Amino acid sequence: MPIAKLQVPLVKLELKDYNPAVSKRSLDAMPLHCEPEDNEARCCRYNFVLDFDELGSEFDFIISPKRYYANYCAGNCPSYILPNNLPLVMGFRRKVQRCCTPSVVSPLTLIYHDERGGIMQSELPGMSISECSCE
Repeated sequence: MPIAKLQVPLVKLELKDYNPAVSKRSLDAMPLHCEPEDNEARCCRYNFVLDFDELGSEFDFIISPKRYYANYCAGNCPSYILPNNLPLVMGFRRKVQRCCTPSVVSPLTLIYHDERGGIMQSELPGMSISECSCE
């Protein structure tokens, strides 16, 4: 009679820091959209306005938008600790550090002058970060 192999599923856990000064509702409100003055340590999306006029004359061909919210992600993410009995792949560490990265991005519709002076419209994918998460 063959012996059955025991298969152990990998369980993904996400832990949040507990701070009694912060309400439960705000802890559950993910993804976070923060301002620099919030002093938030967790993974957050911050507003960042990209102004084509401020970038110089190389961007004079852009008609619209002249500025838009590109945004960025910053903050700390909890680590995964892998179980001791999990076979490790070469170069894989027991503690896995996650990074705060864009999880939802939006396109930018750009109206501009082409090389011949004609007016064109293009949609550029992934130009604005809408949400950030720990990956």
